[in-house]
Amino acid sequence: TVPRGCYYVRMDDLARAAADSRNPAIKALLAKYVVAFDRITANDGVITRVCPVPLFRDAKYPERFGAFSLTDSNEPRQVSAFDRSSVRRVDHFEELLAQEAEQLLKPPPPTTLPSDDTDALEKAEAAEQLMSAALLFYDTARDLSKRRGTGWDKVRIDTFKTLASVRLKRLRLAAEKKDWATVRSLGIRMANLYPGDLKLLEEVFAARLVEGLLASRSEQLVDLERAGELLREFESRFPASNNAAAEQVRTSLAQQKEKLFKRADSAIRTEDKEATRLLRTLEAIDPNYPGLRELQGQLKGGYAILTVGVTRLPSAMSPYTAMTDSDRMAVELLFEGLVEAIPDDVLGTRYQPGLAAAFPTVSFGARDVRLQRPIEWAGLPRQYADASDVAGTIRMLKGDFHGTWQAGGADWLMDQPRVEDQSHLRIGFTNAHPYPLSLLTFKILPTRYLAAKGIKPDDASFSQHPYGSGPYKALAGRDGRVTSFVANPSYGRRPGKLGQPFIKEIRFVDITKKVNLPAEFKTEQLHLLPDVPTADLAKYSGPGTGLQGRVQVVTATQNRRIYMLAINERRPTMRSVPLRRGLAHAIDREEILTQVYRSGYSEFHKSLSGPFPAGTWAEPKLPAAPSLFNRDLATAKFTEHNSTNGVSILHLAIPGDDPRAKIAAAMIKKQVEALAITPGGKVVIEIDALSATDFERAVYREAKFDLAYVPFDYPDDWYPFGLAAMLDPSAAEPGGRNVGAYLARQANTTREDVALSQQLSEIRRHADYSKLVGLTHNLQRKFLEAMPFVPLWQLDRHMVLSSKLQISFGDSGPPASAKLLPPSIFTQVGRWKLD
Repeated sequence: TVPRGCYYVRMDDLARAAADSRNPAIKALLAKYVVAFDRITANDGVITRVCPVPLFRDAKYPERFGAFSLTDSNEPRQVSAFDRSSVRRVDHFEELLAQEAEQLLKPPPPTTLPSDDTDALEKAEAAEQLMSAALLFYDTARDLSKRRGTGWDKVRIDTFKTLASVRLKRLRLAAEKKDWATVRSLGIRMANLYPGDLKLLEEVFAARLVEGLLASRSEQLVDLERAGELLREFESRFPASNNAAAEQVRTSLAQQKEKLFKRADSAIRTEDKEATRLLRTLEAIDPNYPGLRELQGQLKGGYAILTVGVTRLPSAMSPYTAMTDSDRMAVELLFEGLVEAIPDDVLGTRYQPGLAAAFPTVSFGARDVRLQRPIEWAGLPRQYADASDVAGTIRMLKGDFHGTWQAGGADWLMDQPRVEDQSHLRIGFTNAHPYPLSLLTFKILPTRYLAAKGIKPDDASFSQHPYGSGPYKALAGRDGRVTSFVANPSYGRRPGKLGQPFIKEIRFVDITKKVNLPAEFKTEQLHLLPDVPTADLAKYSGPGTGLQGRVQVVTATQNRRIYMLAINERRPTMRSVPLRRGLAHAIDREEILTQVYRSGYSEFHKSLSGPFPAGTWAEPKLPAAPSLFNRDLATAKFTEHNSTNGVSILHLAIPGDDPRAKIAAAMIKKQVEALAITPGGKVVIEIDALSATDFERAVYREAKFDLAYVPFDYPDDWYPFGLAAMLDPSAAEPGGRNVGAYLARQANTTREDVALSQQLSEIRRHADYSKLVGLTHNLQRKFLEAMPFVPLWQLDRHMVLSSKLQISFGDSGPPASAKLLPPSIFTQVGRWKLD
């Protein structure tokens, strides 16, 4: 029975450790401390063990004080009285444990036989158990006011430091004894326990490099990969360190790489399998080794190359400069977000961790994110991603790149994420969102590296030769242009991505220079066409093509791309609501789709009756979607416009390299002009067919157009937020996502524009999906009254894929190829395989 007022504490962890120990001496030592006690030494040398007392020994004890003494069997007695003048010293439990730990870790005397030191690791483990118990005891006692006064602060500091020192000594000893299991587990635990103590952490990871040095001298792939992994982990945390152990591993690996390359070069002509094994080993150690790719290209098998046909080769591959579909596909290969959006038949989109090690955890108004480690920036030796890069990317999105599409979701994020350490940060939100994970898909850039080099993410030097963390890295050809993307080996070392990407190289080829595309599939010179016109489908399917069993033709089951006439409201004439509505109601979309795009396939392509993709939740649910085409309404609106403007000549910019766009523009011109002649004037459309480069510059960068025929991709399934981002007045600068500068710097804002602007602002204040649906349907009505752009149609996206290409999202269900969503077609590309 414990006397009232006695602070009696049983140390259960030490009791379990004593029971588990097989070493009699260690067992006895741990058992000695299974009940916490302080030790009072009298002037005559008599020692009394007592239950822990609240005052530190430097405190002013009363002339006469009492304490509960303990029997030899750890039973508490009633209070014993002590005279302060007769007490030589008081030793506290935490200090006693520290003294025992120090004795355990003392090196054996020189006369000790090797066999006497067999329990050194167990002694080190016991020392750690004692100090862990000391810290736990202190913190609990302090919380319960059983340790009172400022004198205890130093005890806590000393106990914490001693525990860290004991753990480090145990780690070093385990490395000396080649106990790699202890080295790994204890090293990881210490990295998590002391994230802010960089000096200690450097010693921790340096101790782990002992294993790396031994592994680097092996010729086994698993050992060399382990050595490289340990070195990369050390470099990612201490990039500026000149640690001797790291340099030894680096030198040893360099020698191994040279041997592997020479052996592979000799074996490649006679022993293809052996050469493949050697080159895979070399790639695992150093994917950038000079000459590696050239040798891999000489292999007869085992090096899968996927060839993708595009109409324009990628040239601007930064997330902030990508404009064309090929540019944006390249971005998907090279960069990653914290989470990744994956097409889903039921949910539309589901999410999984990307650079984040797990789903971000919820805290009030924020998400706590833990990153995978190490994450290497492909193409930047010894440069690793950490939480500062994520924070830097957010600041960049909120700053210089505010108006870009990449920054659309960042409008919801706080400017200054809180970086906890290299692997952890907290991201705050300015507003509630129905599904915050969708806001964390923005691509992470090496912002620390870019800042150090004075490079901006839209500079040509980075845009044309970017560095990302994705499954692939850009490989420049002899002409300096990037047409190939080779596997990023560090990607395949992450948890859950072992060996990915399985396809080792992806090459983009310009199909405008190919005469017979179906023949390219027959000879396996082409594996994927991500965007095939409906008129060309017959070339790839049917009995006369010779491609049965060789290809599959699929139409994407999801499609967030719409086509529209962008209206440049920087031009005073284009601010006329009657003109904008007249244009929208004058165009017979069904006629144009049938004659220009459907090519006899009536089931494809849809007319738009509003700003959102057809058939999505954002559209009002009506028995039949109303057609925007209305001759009488168009004539009335043109009459209203012409009465005050007379003749209006509008220049329609179109991509001149798209033959279907030319025909569609000619039909739009004819339809509009036929209804726009009224007694007060007329509307004339002049078609400007521009080269791809000139079109991009005129429309997106210099805003030199009245009307422009452009596609628009909603970034996710939250369509009203995407519309609000596109029409955001603060994003109206040339190059921004508000291409038409809607509501920006207008002198004659109409009531329709004001009403739409208010509805767009109201939308952002709601995160409840049930309320959001009603608000979105009302938003569509406001949109049609203001008509900031002219919705045209939604063109189905057809793809042709080699039957040897296996596409997977890691789930079951319908063929995954139909779930691909251009232009983000390379979602989960690491899982793809090519027979």
